[in-house]
Amino acid sequence: MPDRIVVFIHAQSVYKDAREAFFHPKDPYSLGQIDPVKFARLISTRKPPGLPEGPRVLAGVRVYAGLPSAAGDTQEGDRGGGYVARRGNPTPV
Repeated sequence: MPDRIVVFIHAQSVYKDAREAFFHPKDPYSLGQIDPVKFARLISTRKPPGLPEGPRVLAGVRVYAGLPSAAGDTQEGDRGGGYVARRGNPTPV
């Protein structure tokens, strides 16, 4: 039976890292966005160090997207928000 994989993505962190790694600060803000499902498929095809080869199935993708506070930045930081689940048929990888 294949291993089931669920990928959790913190959207703001991925966006910020993509912007810093691949784009100039003055580039349009839309650059750096990712497709969470395609990103999860890419991650799930990579064998983690120390684990044996074998069939795996991408069983789900969870994207954490913090909701901005109307009061602006607080000491709690980016803790608000919730999960947005994008699901479909499991994808063999």
